[in-house]
Amino acid sequence: MPHKENIKKSGNPITTPVSTQISASVAEDGKLRMSPEDFGQAFAKAIGPIQVPELHADPSTFHTNPVTPGVGSRVIDAATWFKRYLKSAKDAGDDWEERTLTPRRDPIQAAIASNEKRIDRLKESEDQEKWLKTMQKRTFNDVAEGVQAVKAAGYVSGVDAKKAKAQRRITELQPLTEALAKSLDQMSTATKKDRGDKMLAARDGMLAIGEKLRGITS
Repeated sequence: MPHKENIKKSGNPITTPVSTQISASVAEDGKLRMSPEDFGQAFAKAIGPIQVPELHADPSTFHTNPVTPGVGSRVIDAATWFKRYLKSAKDAGDDWEERTLTPRRDPIQAAIASNEKRIDRLKESEDQEKWLKTMQKRTFNDVAEGVQAVKAAGYVSGVDAKKAKAQRRITELQPLTEALAKSLDQMSTATKKDRGDKMLAARDGMLAIGEKLRGITS
């Protein structure tokens, strides 16, 4: 792949060790901007030729399509597809844990850096009504099947897994809620209007607490 230091911001073409001209430039975020075609050429040259292993399998042992012996079906059947997916997903459990706990970069900082991308994709999703169209395909049975699969034990294990996060949130929430309650206690409830004002104040106070916890207000 071409190195960024060899690329001019003006977008002048760069030259790989071979004769192929690869056009690229440095984008606003400091990363490469190049067409898929140029990227494909550069990447192919970077990794070099792929060695094709010589196979010595016995075709008579293959599980083949009975209609065309020796050739598998164009697309595997749904049952086989699902079986392979389920096995692969379950086998990946240890890898998921290890990779999640040893990321290549800080996932929080990566998410923050991708905020503009998130906004663009959210706008695209809203413009195309992706959420609405997805929900229109769902039924309550989709929810019920998930609940029946994990049962109450699955719910409890989820609570246990997030108890540290819940404790942090409650620790942050408690003093703010107490301060609001003490402030509301000082409001009159003598008249119907007083009681209505107090209810509105309680609502506004909880909204203000939510904004503070989300970092919207200081």
